[in-house]
Amino acid sequence: MGRLFDAMAEVILDGAPQRYEGEAAMRLEAACGRDAVPFPPAPLRPNPDRRPHEPCYWIDWRPWFDFVLDAVERSDPASLAMGFHRALAETAAALHRLPEAGGGELPLALGGGCFQNALLVRSILALVPEALTASQAPPGDGGLGYGQVLVAGALTEEG
Repeated sequence: MGRLFDAMAEVILDGAPQRYEGEAAMRLEAACGRDAVPFPPAPLRPNPDRRPHEPCYWIDWRPWFDFVLDAVERSDPASLAMGFHRALAETAAALHRLPEAGGGELPLALGGGCFQNALLVRSILALVPEALTASQAPPGDGGLGYGQVLVAGALTEEG
């Protein structure tokens, strides 16, 4: 997800060079501002897709990039950045509530450096309050390992 933030920041914020890891993502979060109204007004629809014979889901980000590339001329960076954050939160909630959960909900753990982004975490928790957060796992690379252990455990239980 870090590279997704880097790419969106490049498009929305007109590509200032990064001096350190995560700088573009932090600039994208900061660009939202307090009064930014998300653009588009309705979130971009999440599109989780399960490929045959694969135990995971994929998200096709291309429609988001097409939208942002088209909208960058008619919207301000704050609104596009806020819309991007909201679209990520909506996607996390959609993954959490996939029909394959058997009427229940799949666990959602927020781990990795992107979840040092307070706006993203707040946006997801507003939709999925039971998501595991940095209080249960480290927000950086240690959180990635935590997530990998959770996935391996789930795959082992499935057989």
